[in-house]
This record gives sequence, structure tokens and C-alpha cells, in this order.
Amino acid sequence: MKKSKNPIIRRLKIKFVSIMMLIVVLFLLSIFGVQYFSQKKDFQQERERALNNSLRDSYFFTESIIYDDLEEFGLPGDINGNESDAGKKLGKAFGKGDRTATLVVVLTKDGSLIIKKNNIFYLSDEDIEQIVKATYGIEESTVYVSDFELAFKVEESDTGNKLIAFADISTENSILKRTLENAGWISATVIIVMFIIALLLSKWVTDPVEKAWNDQKRFIADASHELKTPLTVIMSSTDMAIKSLKKDEDKNSRNLRRLDNVRFEAERMKELVLELLEVARGDLESKKEKEEIAISEMIEDTVLSWEASFYENKKNIQADIEKDLKIKGDISKIRRLIDILIDNALKYSREKTDILVELKKYKAVGKKEGILIKVEDKGEPISEKDIDHLFDRFYRADASREEIPGYGLGLSIAESTVRSHGGKIWAETDGKDTNRFFVYLPS
Repeated sequence: MKKSKNPIIRRLKIKFVSIMMLIVVLFLLSIFGVQYFSQKKDFQQERERALNNSLRDSYFFTESIIYDDLEEFGLPGDINGNESDAGKKLGKAFGKGDRTATLVVVLTKDGSLIIKKNNIFYLSDEDIEQIVKATYGIEESTVYVSDFELAFKVEESDTGNKLIAFADISTENSILKRTLENAGWISATVIIVMFIIALLLSKWVTDPVEKAWNDQKRFIADASHELKTPLTVIMSSTDMAIKSLKKDEDKNSRNLRRLDNVRFEAERMKELVLELLEVARGDLESKKEKEEIAISEMIEDTVLSWEASFYENKKNIQADIEKDLKIKGDISKIRRLIDILIDNALKYSREKTDILVELKKYKAVGKKEGILIKVEDKGEPISEKDIDHLFDRFYRADASREEIPGYGLGLSIAESTVRSHGGKIWAETDGKDTNRFFVYLPS
């Protein structure tokens, strides 16, 4: 499947696929979860029934050592351990012939162990003795001794004799384990198939959106390009008219002011058109071959070129640049990125304050080594609600910033540049008078 060059469309596809896969996973968990726990509950009920039936059935075959307990338990039988007619009916009602293999033993108060019933054919007398000992003092209803997996239940008479029934649960555990394994394999297969289907569907769903997006960006790029020519003509014609009118400045002062206004507005419009063109190109153009950039030297040169502007605005710019740092990227875009950050600091900082531009090595968690650019200014703090939107197109922060000229595109262009270089840009504020913009770029 062809990979989209538009990062917004890519994020939309990722979100679509993620939602689809989340639905599939939740559906599979629901289906197999219900099946597993329903099967487990059935096994537990069958086990409990088998233990109860084994205990009750064993009363009919009780030897004389616990003959006195028969009356206590209220079950019919004779001194020879033969089951009465009532007992036979009762035994049938109790469900003799359970599918679960069981073992029943009597543990007398003097420590004697009597095996009353043993349907677990692979247990020897020594195994049984070991298993009974394993039940001493535990509150759980299961024991695991050697390779044996058994559930048990104990009933105790007033005379101190204990009747202990064991049920073999190895088969049910094996079935439950196999159920989980099968569910895992089926789920993995379904997830892989559905992932492929989701990828195909995501392309089908987002193709119209991507087409509309590209058409819009292409329109902005074309319109911006077409507007450049008439704007250039307007500005050059205005300059010529101003020069002509200045020959008789006193007579033409009103017209000169009008032309000055025309030229000022044309200059602003040209700035907007150029920024729109840059935004559109950033969205549409394919990645260029990156070259090595001596970022330390570039930032030093950029700071030097801005010193005059800061001086005119009664501000000061300082630099703390780590030497000989290099990255790979588009040199014109990186230069534009640094200009945007410095220009932003110049616009929004207070008079007679210092702006700090800092560059150093940086290693982000989970990222490869790169560089960190910080531009710090002193001014009106950015509100918390504005920080998350600073890099949105045409976004302007609170009303106090509306007085400053601009169109809210500079930081959006900066964010697009950083993203295309695999980096990250973010802003921080101390809530008092300091705002900081950070840019991480991989080496």
C-alpha cells in the first residue's frame, strides 16, 4: 500500500486502524473470555458435584470403624456396610457415575488412613498418603503434589474422624489450557487478517479526504504563486508614483500619504502570501536529500544578523552555543526555523530585556542523540490554554498579542519543518515573565 506523504492523513489512518484493531481485540476478548469462564464454571460445578456425591456415596460403604457416624450423617446403611434400598435410591439421586475421577479416604482421630474409594487408578498407596498430608492446615480447595492436580473437600464428624474426597482436575486444567492456547492462535490469526483489512479500508476511507486536502493545498500554493506577480507590480508602481510625487511634496502630501498606506498594506499582503506559499510547499513537496549542516556556525551567524533589529527595538540578544555541532537536514528550512523562533522572541519580549538563544547536545528518552535549541524571552507569559495551540495555523494567543502584527503562520511553519526532520518542538512558561521555545533535532 502506498504510504501517504501527508502527516495528517497518516495520523488519520493510524487512528482508524487503531480503533478497528481495538474493536477486534475487545470482541475477541469478550467471545473467548465468556467461553473460557463459562467452561471453567462448568468444570467447577462438575467437580463440586463429584466431590459431594463421592462423600455421600462413601457413607454407604463405611466400615465399622466409623459405623457410628452413619446415624450422625443421617444416611441409611447396615453394620456390614451394605447399601439399603433407600440408600440405592438416594445414591442414584446423588448422581453416581460422575465423569470426574475421585478418591475418598477416612482419616481417623487416631491417625489411621482408610481408603474407601479410588477411581483415580494411577494413585498408589504411597501417593495417597502424601496427598492426604498435603491437605493438612491449608485453606485452599486444591492441592498440587508431584504431578498430581487434585481438588478436595473435607467433612468432619463429632467423633473426630475426617472423610476426605479428592477429584482429579488434571483433565479439566489441560482442557482449559488448551482452550486458552486455541483462543490465542485464533485471536492472533484474526488480528493479523483484520489488521490487513483495516489497512486496506483505511486507504479507501482516507483517499477522498487526502484528495480534498491536496486539492486545497494545491489551490493555496497556486493562488499564492499567482498573487505574487500582481503584488510585485502594485508595489513597484507605488514606489515609482511616490518618487514622482515627492518632486512636489508639499502639493502632493495627501496623495503621498495615501500611496504610503497602499504600499504598507501591499507589503503586509505580500508577507502573508509568501507565508501561505511556504506552508503549502511544506505540505506538498516530497522530502529532499538532506545535507550536513554546521548548526553551531549557522545559529551564530543568524544571531549576529539579528543584532541590529534587537538594538533598534531596545532589546538585547545573547547566545550560548556549543561548538562544532552538526546535523543533517534542509539548510534553508533550518535557517528559516531559527529565524522564526528569534523573530517570535523579538515580537513578544519586553523592552530592555535579554533574549537567550542556546544550543547544546541533547539525548531524549527513547530517541537518538541530537541537538537542542532553546530560545528564551522575557515578556507576557503564555497561558496554559494557549500552549497546546501555539503551533496551529492562524492561531493567535490572547488578546494582548493581537496588537502585534502577524498571521499566526510562523510557528506552524516551524512545527512543520521540525516534524519533517524527525524532531520535536514545544513551548514552556514559568507563568510569570519567562517563555521558552525548545526544538529537538536528531543528528
